[in-house]
Amino acid sequence: MKRVEELVDIKIAYIPAHYFIVKIHRPKYRCLSCAPMEGENPLVAASPDGIVLPGTICEPSLLALIIESRMKFGLPLYRLEDAIKLPDGQKLSRQLLSSWCILAYQQLIGLGKVFLRRLYRYPMISMDETPLLVLNNTKRTAEDNKIKAELDNLDPKDPDYKKQFNKIIKSHKKSIHNATNCFMMVRAATDKDSSRGLVMCTFSEYRNDKTIKDMISQYDGFLMSDGLSGYANAVEDGNYTHGCCMVHGARKLNAILENLPNK
Repeated sequence: MKRVEELVDIKIAYIPAHYFIVKIHRPKYRCLSCAPMEGENPLVAASPDGIVLPGTICEPSLLALIIESRMKFGLPLYRLEDAIKLPDGQKLSRQLLSSWCILAYQQLIGLGKVFLRRLYRYPMISMDETPLLVLNNTKRTAEDNKIKAELDNLDPKDPDYKKQFNKIIKSHKKSIHNATNCFMMVRAATDKDSSRGLVMCTFSEYRNDKTIKDMISQYDGFLMSDGLSGYANAVEDGNYTHGCCMVHGARKLNAILENLPNK
């Protein structure tokens, strides 16, 4: 057999992430013309550039991976703890990963405010919300206290105690579900040339009229949303122009058509 040509197969492959130790060298300086005061350090070190969490071993690329995995893809920190493979079998605990996320939030609050002011300058914003399960929040705490108060009124010696106990728990099943159901409010901007702008995700325990009004009351451009009543109610006190998504409108029409009697 003589080779005359070849057949090329195209496949998609994956190269796993690599974790490695980075050593950052920073120079130290000393003034040669003056002596340090008592208790003063004569050496001054150059400040690190681009470090969000100074004083920690978390490099910006690792911090970006942690936040993206947790917030964008919803990966629990205990799974991320197992996924990050460091040299010599070292591991980063979920408690440490969580503390880094909290510190990053505290460090970037100012940047978030800058992004918010910039968001309001875009001519169009699309806004929507998606449910987010949060076990511990103020709504859940209030509901738990309410259930506890009702259970404390029961008499353990009552023959129907177990029956009454289960009845109270069952009556609060739906309210407990609603208490753990929070929301991620998403605002996506569009520029004049139809290019994509900033996208901001804001956590909220509620998606009621007040929540929506507080998040969009300062905007005076064009707001695109679904048919949630909060957007229509907020425009009465706001300066923005409200447009309803035609995709959501088509769904309502399809639902009406499906329920019409056949002719």
